[in-house]
Amino acid sequence: MEFPDPDGCPPWIDPGNGFRLVVNCGSYTASLDYGMLDISEQQHELWFDRGSEYDLDKFVNDMASLMIWGRCQTLSVWAVDVDSAAEWKIRTNDHFAKMIKSRLNEKAAHLKVEVVYKEGFLSAYSSVGPSGLTSEAEHVDDSCVSPEHPEQIPPVDWSELTILPIPEMDGDAAAVADEERVFEAMGFKAADIDGEEARATKVPIPVIPTELEDDLRDVSIPVDDKAPEEPLLDWDRDHPDMSVGSVFPSMYDFRLAVKQHAIENEFELRTEHSDKKRFRGSCKANGCAWLIRARTQHDNSVRVQINTLEHQCSSKCRLEGTMASQAWVAERAIPLLKRKHNIGAKEVQEALEDKYNIKINYQTVYYGTQRAVDKLFGKWDDSWDWLYRFKAEVELRSPGSVVEIDTVQDGDKVRFSRFFCAYKACIDGFLNGCRPYLSIDSTALNGQWNGHMPAAMALDGHNWMFPLAFGFFDSETKDNWIWFMQQLLKSIGHVPKLAICTDACKGLEKAVAKVFPWAEQRECFRHLMENMKKHYIGEIYGKNMWPAAKAYTSGKFNYFMGKVLEASPGVAHWLNDNHNLLWARSKFSTDTKVDYINNNLAECWNGWIKEFKDLPIHCMVDAIRVKLVVLFEKRRRISMALQGCILPGVIHQLNAASKGLGHLKVTKGNPNQSEVTEIYKDEEVRRHVVYLKERSCTCREWDVTGKPCPHALAVITSARGSNMEEYVDMAYSVQKFRGAHAGVIPNITDRTQWPVIEKGFKLHPPHAKKRGVGRQRKNRIPSFLERSGKATRQVKCKGCGEYGHRSGSWRCSLTGTKRKRPKKNPAKRGRKKAKTAEEASTSHVATPEIITVTGTPRTRAAAARERATAAAAAAQAEAAAAAAHAEAAAAVQAETTVGPSTRRRLAMDQPLPILRLPPIPKKMTPQKKRLCTKVRKTPTKPDGAAT
Repeated sequence: MEFPDPDGCPPWIDPGNGFRLVVNCGSYTASLDYGMLDISEQQHELWFDRGSEYDLDKFVNDMASLMIWGRCQTLSVWAVDVDSAAEWKIRTNDHFAKMIKSRLNEKAAHLKVEVVYKEGFLSAYSSVGPSGLTSEAEHVDDSCVSPEHPEQIPPVDWSELTILPIPEMDGDAAAVADEERVFEAMGFKAADIDGEEARATKVPIPVIPTELEDDLRDVSIPVDDKAPEEPLLDWDRDHPDMSVGSVFPSMYDFRLAVKQHAIENEFELRTEHSDKKRFRGSCKANGCAWLIRARTQHDNSVRVQINTLEHQCSSKCRLEGTMASQAWVAERAIPLLKRKHNIGAKEVQEALEDKYNIKINYQTVYYGTQRAVDKLFGKWDDSWDWLYRFKAEVELRSPGSVVEIDTVQDGDKVRFSRFFCAYKACIDGFLNGCRPYLSIDSTALNGQWNGHMPAAMALDGHNWMFPLAFGFFDSETKDNWIWFMQQLLKSIGHVPKLAICTDACKGLEKAVAKVFPWAEQRECFRHLMENMKKHYIGEIYGKNMWPAAKAYTSGKFNYFMGKVLEASPGVAHWLNDNHNLLWARSKFSTDTKVDYINNNLAECWNGWIKEFKDLPIHCMVDAIRVKLVVLFEKRRRISMALQGCILPGVIHQLNAASKGLGHLKVTKGNPNQSEVTEIYKDEEVRRHVVYLKERSCTCREWDVTGKPCPHALAVITSARGSNMEEYVDMAYSVQKFRGAHAGVIPNITDRTQWPVIEKGFKLHPPHAKKRGVGRQRKNRIPSFLERSGKATRQVKCKGCGEYGHRSGSWRCSLTGTKRKRPKKNPAKRGRKKAKTAEEASTSHVATPEIITVTGTPRTRAAAARERATAAAAAAQAEAAAAAAHAEAAAAVQAETTVGPSTRRRLAMDQPLPILRLPPIPKKMTPQKKRLCTKVRKTPTKPDGAAT
């Protein structure tokens, strides 16, 4: 026994009455208001006077000055016998007094303390406590026990909530249970609705009795702090009061009010004069005597001076007038944008026209909506500079979060280049509650900037998407991906046994290999098959590649891949050159407990933040933060209501999977080892060995997933009273699930209160990319492999029997050249010309006849023979035509007589007459015409003269 050293006794305690307590504390995690804090092992020493009253409560108070723990935590104290190494727990002050009394002679005692959660809470992290407890101590494993919760949770029927695995979706990231349905089934949704109704209920103001009010008035000391009346700062936006004496905050508000008054009363306003001091207006209708006058007062408010007579004109609400200006539309569009930030101008136009019963020009609505967007979210060019203030606010509210901004120099301007954000709660949740598996991908933004948003996703025990980090850059280049992965490494550190799954992006693959060289690189098999179908077409690839990727054993993988390589040996070289990462389960490590072969986890993130992809950049990051706040709060409440060691949804899945295993025959060798034989049609097909203690099976499914395979379930259910929780990996434990969502995403103020950063420059937006013609696309066109519904299949040609085309297609080898269709309106043919001597001689030459056999299938060889026969016949006909031409020429030279004389021949022999055209008369003035007529006037011919 180690006796106290009198020299170590404090001076205010008598060394003869001093008693020393040696306190040892193991490492623990303090749950503080601003997050989790890891504390290492420590040892402390306390002294007290034996004559004073010292109990367990005072001991805990003294330890509070030496150690740190959260408000939801407390100390658990054990007394330790150094000689026998026995330990027992001290629960009350009487236990503490008995322990001190038993060690009065030694004047010292050794204690061990552990920081534990109070009743109603459970540690989200592994706690280190004393070992070797005696029967008097009460020690249980925190990972398998849930405390009593102060909040009464109704019983949950997990059979209605659990999503059973679907064979067609094997390989995709499938959740164990629907998050929203679990939240509703536990009663949290109804509790939130009741809370909102309670907050909306008005609290009655207590009535002060008259006697008490008189007493308060008598003893009060009046203080004259009356301030001068301030002008009215608000007015009815839909029904403004325009009577004489009405006051408005400014001339701008008055102009909006008078236009709203005109719209409400269905007339057109004519602005006769308007400046900062005065406003004069009237009705545009002819004969209407309505007019209004307003003037600015000394306090800059605007007062209505004159508003005379009633309107005597007809309604103008069905005409497109100028009352609904851009400023008026912007004022009315702000509430619509708050409810739906991505509302379009057409939808705003319909909403305003239906509400106010007017006609508004589309261009006015469009530019007015843009004004409202700038007023609500800020200018687009300024949004990039707001990122620095967002970074400062997040680092202030959540120390340990990683927010990085990268810039480039463009002349005298500093432009945005890249952005990265990972909150402290997400980092701690991944390290303490998620499996070492990351799914990384990027999605294209569809706002004013066509950049990309990279994101890193993880998985919790329910297989729910766990957002870890996100960012922005202009394009998916190798440099951008390397920068993003470096920031991710800075956030999570060196995670052993890490697996990273990516799509078919070469820049991302190289970045992962450079920054995380120790990580297991996986590849999305769906993208691999999409690329493979561009080069290899056939049913054999789809029937064997998918089973090869889903196989857990190398033997089964080699069996299916052998069929593929037998059909096309070049597939092996193509896979090695283009897809050399891990895409088959037989190659996966057994440490991650994730067997997904598709990267659809990243697609879940794309759909989750789809509504924010067109916002300004600083509003986008804040909107994602708000959504993460709600997500973590929901899951934290669910985790605190769960009981047991393993998640109930996982246990229900295994219980459902244990049914219908009658085809498996179990042969036990010892309690921890068994043979399981698959029997199909009374024949043994395959045999596997199950090791219960090692949680392993030779089929490797249990090893890769962490959940018992069908063979293991057959062995587990063959023993009466077996506990399914003992055979599930702790990655699916309630403790891990709580650890993943124990952190708190920071709640921050609005952007006007963010810290001001003096950086010496303004961050400008990046250079805009060149856009195509037309409206910006909002929805991504999914690949045919992603479309739901009936599975697609390759068509088969009925002629040649090959896949990938139909009969009659140009790809078919049996399809000949198609004939050209005749024109709809062919030109009319004229009269046939007489044949010349050469044509007449060649027309009598006989051409060889090509004999075709009908009913014979047209093959490539038959087509080649027909083409050769046709070519020989054409050559023979050409030779015969040349000989006939020579004979005809000789005959023409021998003839000396000319043919018979015809009218046509005689007409052709006579020379053509020379026709003289009359001269073109020149233009003359009327005076010259009269002179010419007098000169050229001829005498009249006598009657009967010859013409």
